[in-house]
Amino acid sequence: MPDQILERNYDNIEKLIEYANEAGETLRHFSEQVTDESKRLFDVFCRMSEDIDIGE
Repeated sequence: MPDQILERNYDNIEKLIEYANEAGETLRHFSEQVTDESKRLFDVFCRMSEDIDIGE
């Protein structure tokens, strides 16, 4: 009986590690997308601000 409990716990830990790795990969991918989009929006903002005459 204790061996079965240990085996079940080991299986659950393996699943948790697998889920954590998948979640980490998803977050990494999302972070890359956000970074790319932030860079793109910053570039757009810089180009727009060059076109605006502040009239000093």
